[in-house]
Amino acid sequence: MMSSSTSTFQGVRRAYLVVFHSPLFKAHLVLIIPNSNSNYAVGTMIHVAGSVSAGFNHKIRRRYDLGQTHRNYTVIEIGTVTAEAIQTFPTFNPQYPAMASNQMEQVALSIPAPGPSLRSPNTGNISILPFDFVALGLLSPGAIQALQNAPQH
Repeated sequence: MMSSSTSTFQGVRRAYLVVFHSPLFKAHLVLIIPNSNSNYAVGTMIHVAGSVSAGFNHKIRRRYDLGQTHRNYTVIEIGTVTAEAIQTFPTFNPQYPAMASNQMEQVALSIPAPGPSLRSPNTGNISILPFDFVALGLLSPGAIQALQNAPQH
């Protein structure tokens, strides 16, 4: 299922929130920046993964193909990103995949992932990232409302 929440922000690439549904747990949210505007299913996935007991780690998966997953999900277009935000750094070395390749990834990696806890984290997914991306002018403002309206399970 795909819904749209675009704005008049002038960007070069659409951004999508992917909600992986779970009947028992809170939905897992990921941000996908497609490799092209013609195919939202293949691109860079930005999220955190882990567990409450062990803590979470940033995960950036480039060339992720959403069409290859067997999980139940919803895709929500949340806006556009600027050319500067996704332009590959000249110093990026693909031999080091944990290294940020562009400004979007650099911002994502600069935000601490939730650590171990006895309580479920409020921002255990990428929930905080769109707010930071919008504040820095990297992502169109409609992303915040799209995130607030996203399915919870």
